[in-house]
Amino acid sequence: MRFNNNADPFTTSLNANFWTYAADDVALTAMALVARLRKFSPAIIKRNSKAKVMAFLELQNNHFTLAPSLLRQFAFANSCIPQKIEDMSDAYKAIAKADIVLENPKFYNKIISEPDTNIQEKHNLQFFNTIKNSAIEFMSESSSSFSSSPSH
Repeated sequence: MRFNNNADPFTTSLNANFWTYAADDVALTAMALVARLRKFSPAIIKRNSKAKVMAFLELQNNHFTLAPSLLRQFAFANSCIPQKIEDMSDAYKAIAKADIVLENPKFYNKIISEPDTNIQEKHNLQFFNTIKNSAIEFMSESSSSFSSSPSH
């Protein structure tokens, strides 16, 4: 969809596809809530939600305008890290995502981990350290093989 020279790009973007995606998002959120309610009581969900809001406010007090971006990065940190590092792009992505968590472990654990589970901070940090070290090792091996190749 092109918005160049469009008199009303906002209205143009509110097409059938937009509303389908928006409705799907609302439906998926509702289904996730129902699944959560089956696992935890509403009181636990309310307590956990309040704890996460308090953690976000603390994050905001420490990182100001970066807080929303950090929150989003935390939410997708596990899923956005390549499981297998195959090229330099994967290595850079892995290091960047891992560093966000490793530089802010207290906030990551307060916002992401579930208080009523046995997920330990050490486990999360160990995962991100392992990913980061794998990426650094890949980069080191790649640069050494690059520097030892004959020049043309």
